[in-house]
Amino acid sequence: MRELLPDAESGHVEAQYLIGHMYYKGRGVEENYERAVLWYRRAAEVGYAPAQYRLGNRYAKGQGVAGSDDDALIWYRRAAAQCYAKALKHLARHYFAGRGVEADPVQAYAWISLAARYGDEDAREHRADAAEKMAPNDVAKGENIAAEWLANRDHPQCHAAWGN
Repeated sequence: MRELLPDAESGHVEAQYLIGHMYYKGRGVEENYERAVLWYRRAAEVGYAPAQYRLGNRYAKGQGVAGSDDDALIWYRRAAAQCYAKALKHLARHYFAGRGVEADPVQAYAWISLAARYGDEDAREHRADAAEKMAPNDVAKGENIAAEWLANRDHPQCHAAWGN
């Protein structure tokens, strides 16, 4: 922690994220969700996708902040805009369950498909399970939504996985 703190305080987002994670997990420091949120937020506010995702999780679980599906979705969407697979998967979960949004299996399928495309193994399994339970035309709609969403992304991370 001592080695990371000067970098984190000077604005290094990875160091901020790591300190947040240390507080969240209680590694090298006493577990403290409020401090975890503080450090995650610093990195999240300047666009660091892993921190945006973790901050979304803290809101979703009410750890270190008041629980709020609305706030969780804000942070998940910011990370998803950078094609961060875990955030894409959590957006899908919210749409499947109707947490903070109206339940929408087609929209959920779009998000889970994107998460699977970006390498989330758990999302691949959930996508297959969801497809078995959905009408084929709804699966196709979800795939079309995912393709359209991806076509409108200009973040380099979104296209790095595809080589374009």
